[in-house]
Amino acid sequence: PATTADGSQLATTSNARDGFQLSVVHLTAEMAPLAKVGGLGDVVTGLARSCTARGHNVEIILPFYECIDESLLEDFKFEFDYDCPKGSEWDGQFQVGGLKTSVYTAKCEGIKMVLLKPDWDETNIFRGGAVYAGSYNETEAYLYFCRAGLEFLKVSGRQPDIIHLHEWQTSAAAMLYWEVYNKAGLSNPRVILTIHNMDNTGECRAEEFRVTGVEGDLFNTVEKALDERTIGHNPERLSLLKGGVVYSNAVTTVSPTYAVETSTGQGGWLSGTLSMYSSKYHGILNGIDDVMWDPMRDLYLPCAFSAENLEGKRFLQKYLRSGLGLAMPEDGQRKPLVVCITRLVPQK
Repeated sequence: PATTADGSQLATTSNARDGFQLSVVHLTAEMAPLAKVGGLGDVVTGLARSCTARGHNVEIILPFYECIDESLLEDFKFEFDYDCPKGSEWDGQFQVGGLKTSVYTAKCEGIKMVLLKPDWDETNIFRGGAVYAGSYNETEAYLYFCRAGLEFLKVSGRQPDIIHLHEWQTSAAAMLYWEVYNKAGLSNPRVILTIHNMDNTGECRAEEFRVTGVEGDLFNTVEKALDERTIGHNPERLSLLKGGVVYSNAVTTVSPTYAVETSTGQGGWLSGTLSMYSSKYHGILNGIDDVMWDPMRDLYLPCAFSAENLEGKRFLQKYLRSGLGLAMPEDGQRKPLVVCITRLVPQK
């Protein structure tokens, strides 16, 4: 991998092909432009496209959100239905049934996609006008998605080399993989979890975990997924992100500096867990997707520019200053224009 001036590893979109091929499956709540809320969607798309260009077999498994714009999908088609194990309580008894799940395949941004759609006659999971803005319970929805993703790999006969998880939403897949699926024939994969944002650790009651068809009490210990902040509370709760850290073979985050900070006290209550597993916790500096962000091809810009021809950039500066009501520089005067696009939250 490329490195920065301080020696940090840099994720790039180099088209140099590796001398080996891995089968990689991403299980993620976001993927740009299909389901993009923040930087997670951009990173997943850029990483998948880069690894595909380097010769690896990459698939992204994504929830079939009702709000998805199907016009962004190429070769979109229905594949098959299967029953995803789903737990529920009936007359005071825990039981495991099945929720019909439909599999669709497509390509988006040149990347192979698998979209999993629960039976909307039975549940409202992933229904609504925006990602994360439906009327469904998000904890239930993503616990179902974790189980559905692993069950899809099993029933389709896939044996990827890597299952790459992202954020708290898919962390439970690491827990379910090693406790259920690795013992049930899905034995080849190893699991990587990437933490993009430690602000949400996926708090979950043990009984809520039952939606996966597995008792949450299995993970309700400090060594596994118990949220230490809730010890002595009624009820105590799990942290799905902590469970993902404990159960994954490797854990990565967005930079070497952030990895050090979050494992030495600035990761909140999770710092102790990250420090305990520091041998498998790695910071890899996020790179820029030079396809998605190429100003010569960016359809969202009023005009294009390049390093060789900056006239378009000068026009865009005037365009932005005018739109924001900023003063224009005098003729011959050069003033930098600094723009920051971010969420206005304490973490940032």
